[in-house]
Amino acid sequence: MATKTTASDYEPAAEYRVELARVVKFDGLRLRGEITLTGEAIERLIAQEGADIVLSAEKR
Repeated sequence: MATKTTASDYEPAAEYRVELARVVKFDGLRLRGEITLTGEAIERLIAQEGADIVLSAEKR
């Protein structure tokens, strides 16, 4: 998997398989482990939690 650390690394409409560093509340959900998010959602998540929340992300 490619490691991503900044929001600017993501294409807003693209989907990514993301591994999170910890459980986090986001958009009314509790996210954990590996999930699929759009680049736009990853950018919002990083803005909310900091860049260290994303351990890795692979474009699908």
